[in-house]
Amino acid sequence: MNLTTTQKHNIPVFGDTKYRGKCPSEMAEQVSFLALLRIEFPELAEIAVHIENEGKRSNGLRKQQQGMQKGASDIVIPCSPPILIELKKADHTQSSVKPEQIAYLARSMRLGAFGCVALGAAGAMEAVRHYVATVSPRPR
Repeated sequence: MNLTTTQKHNIPVFGDTKYRGKCPSEMAEQVSFLALLRIEFPELAEIAVHIENEGKRSNGLRKQQQGMQKGASDIVIPCSPPILIELKKADHTQSSVKPEQIAYLARSMRLGAFGCVALGAAGAMEAVRHYVATVSPRPR
């Protein structure tokens, strides 16, 4: 993953950017993140959704007309402001961020969303904790 691209667009990255080594798949990290979210922030876990936007698309135009957005973030928590997390492997050198994912996050952030790239489940939890402590308008 090219961290300079996220920096160029002022997209924060949560997690240990220096970590190198073996790590679970993005899917496994997502399962772990949602399990941790259910424990620490159950009210957010109840509304968190995964956007199934990967892979080959048949009938791409129809999918786009139905609301599929190229580059949509992996995890969306529709609170106020919404949380958008693009989840990558803990070792960011084993992942890539596509230009459309950066563009989607940047557009969402310009419209007021809290967007970020998270390295692994730990990075995603760090992002949510940061959001709750500094961004969320409601006292916890």
